[in-house]
Amino acid sequence: MSLQPFFNREFTPAEAGRKVAMKKRTYYIPIFYDCLLTMGIPLNVVFVAAAVGIREWISYKPVLLLYGLLAVLYWIAVLVLGVANILISFRQYSLGDDIYCVNAMLILKYGLVCFFILNFLVLSLIGVVALIGSRGTILFIFPLLLPVVFFWVAITWLLMLPGSFYGIQVIRLGKAQGRFIRDGEKIPEQGKIAVLHGILQFIFLLDVLDAMYLAVMKWKMGKKSSILVGGLYAAFLAGIATLFFFMAK
Repeated sequence: MSLQPFFNREFTPAEAGRKVAMKKRTYYIPIFYDCLLTMGIPLNVVFVAAAVGIREWISYKPVLLLYGLLAVLYWIAVLVLGVANILISFRQYSLGDDIYCVNAMLILKYGLVCFFILNFLVLSLIGVVALIGSRGTILFIFPLLLPVVFFWVAITWLLMLPGSFYGIQVIRLGKAQGRFIRDGEKIPEQGKIAVLHGILQFIFLLDVLDAMYLAVMKWKMGKKSSILVGGLYAAFLAGIATLFFFMAK
């Protein structure tokens, strides 16, 4: 089944997009989603520290119940905001509002870079502590932990979907507007290019680089933020390479 027809669908004429442009665009939902996810791990640390601090005055049972309740409320809020972002992306696409879609894509892709890096570092730290604490014996039961690892990766992948859907709308609008034209001539490969960009939007790390390319090269937007995020990416990868270098010695 070809994905190209999905990128060839017509959208509301440009007049609708101009009407939207005349109104003040608000990005509260993408920003709230960013903030909620980014604060997830720090909030957990604060809660655990507070629980340890009051362990002499209160039993752990009510603390665990409170933690469970807050965790459920937290993930419900994440789900609601995530679905809301996806629905808004389709609405803005139907209006032909490419500017909103590009900005929202960058807010979610760039804004969650810190979250994903922090998520990776926390998981790595847990792995190192478990390895040292067990003196290497945890390696023998690692196959039994693979379902947990895959579950965590799947949840993390799902969390990036709202930004990816904005990216998809950007690609669809870009193709409809002829932004994938080379040398002023339409080429038959436009549909294939759109599909390629669409696939990249759902791959870790590459999704951010693809969003950067679309915004800077095709819409001439987000240049300063792209430089900042590009530098953060480079520093993170350099840090990982350095770590592996010293571990290999």
